[in-house]
Amino acid sequence: MAGKRKASEKDRAQVLVLLASGLILQNEAAALAKVTRQRIHQWVRATGIAPMAARARFLRGLMNDY
Repeated sequence: MAGKRKASEKDRAQVLVLLASGLILQNEAAALAKVTRQRIHQWVRATGIAPMAARARFLRGLMNDY
């Protein structure tokens, strides 16, 4: 895909932390790291992160605060 670059290990680590915490979803992670969504999907599968479950936990936590 034109305009995409190889992500650094720092980029990869940062977006994986954000995904695992539920702060961002995979399409947002791809935009932040400037890689394809498929690459983010590969990273998620390799690390065992469940972005949708993490997002649900994050949102439940927000709802409990109100």
